[in-house]
Amino acid sequence: MYAWEQHFSQLISDVRKKEMSKIRGSTLLRALNISISIISAKVIIFTIFIVYVLIGEHLSAEKVFVTMAIFNTIRLTMTSFFPYMIGYAAEIYVSCKRVQKFLLLDEIQVKGIQYKDSDLDVKKNSNGFNIALIDAQITNRFNDGNSIIVDNLSAKWDIDSDIITLQNISCSLQTGELLAVVGPVGSGKSSFLMSLMNEIEVTTGAVQVEGTIAYAPQESWAFNATILQNILFGKPYELKKFRQIMSVCAMDRDLKQFPFGEKTLVGERGVSLSGGQKARLTLA
Repeated sequence: MYAWEQHFSQLISDVRKKEMSKIRGSTLLRALNISISIISAKVIIFTIFIVYVLIGEHLSAEKVFVTMAIFNTIRLTMTSFFPYMIGYAAEIYVSCKRVQKFLLLDEIQVKGIQYKDSDLDVKKNSNGFNIALIDAQITNRFNDGNSIIVDNLSAKWDIDSDIITLQNISCSLQTGELLAVVGPVGSGKSSFLMSLMNEIEVTTGAVQVEGTIAYAPQESWAFNATILQNILFGKPYELKKFRQIMSVCAMDRDLKQFPFGEKTLVGERGVSLSGGQKARLTLA
């Protein structure tokens, strides 16, 4: 967490204090409402009779019983249902404002692919939802073994900016093929990777990725635990698969150098590892 624990904990505590303050106020009002609904019937009837006598009227048993009978018919509605109705109306208002805020958010344009041999304006994804099609057109080349297809891609980080980060990028990768993207600092290498993960705004062109994506960032995110725990990340341990991963990520020699092998503690943020070891551990 890069020593942000206390800061985030303080932020959460501040929000929780505000929440508890609102909850206390709401609970107090609710308790007051229940108390009033219990004692209000007797207090109101008593007050009515006192006022009736004070204005010089004669109070008889007939008037007392008739008044109590009439009041009891409306007591539950006036002392319980009406206050609750006010509370529910306030909750409905808050809920409507939240729904309104959500519905007024900017629409996210889901970008699909229009094939050259297709005359459809829209197509459906696996969930059955209609997806708007973009202007870019590419042929379906997944049948040829391609796993990633980038066709005339242009993208930028800020949609309102005039600066285009990537422009007219086209490539295709077959399954099992290795592609190395090289260039000077700021040339758009990381932005190209972000475009494959839909983390950057695509202005024109299209990207198709078959299957899932595993992304290992340049900066290590190792946590204070053993090498094995950093690699498994809570998943069950499989010896054959673990050895295969160690071989693919070139960590066999590193494990032999560590005094406790895969049980070696890496320290906070991998402080006990070198830069290359951190990168290989993150990749694993």
